[in-house]
Parts: sequence; C-alpha cells; structure tokens
Amino acid sequence: MEIVVNSSTKMRDVWCNLVLGEKNDQLVRIITGDFNDVYAPLRAGAYYIENQMNRSGSLVSYVEVSDLQAKALMALDIEDAYEKMGKLIAP
Repeated sequence: MEIVVNSSTKMRDVWCNLVLGEKNDQLVRIITGDFNDVYAPLRAGAYYIENQMNRSGSLVSYVEVSDLQAKALMALDIEDAYEKMGKLIAP
C-alpha cells in the first residue's frame, strides 16, 4: 500500500492516513459501509482511510472511500484533510 496523505507526522490521539491499495497487499481489517469487520486484501487502485488509535496494541482499520473523495482530500492541507478523514469514518 502507498500512503498518499500522511497525518502520522504529528502526535495525535488517532491517526488517519489516506492510502492507495496495491497489488499483492496483505490481509487487513476493513470496515464496510454497514460497520462490519472484514479481513481482506486492499483492492489495487482503490483509496482507503487507514485509522489507528494512538494506544499500545491498537488495531489498524481501513475504510474505502471513492476516488472523488480521495481527490478532494489530496487537495486539502494536512490538518484539514485529517479533520475531514475523521468525519468520513465516524459512525
């Protein structure tokens, strides 16, 4: 996977990164639209928000976003993108 927007350069309670799935990615925890957990590889060419609490042993999860949403996030500065990604993954 390739990190496209990286918010982990600053100490935060929760990290949110925009990543691009690549061929042969390993199995990861994906949160589906109905908030179910699925363990599957990231789809090559698809964008995901990678999310992890800043706690020891916290799980990393991924939520797929559309190409349009990903392009909008890439156009923002990192702080605005971080805030927007948090809102996109909130239940």
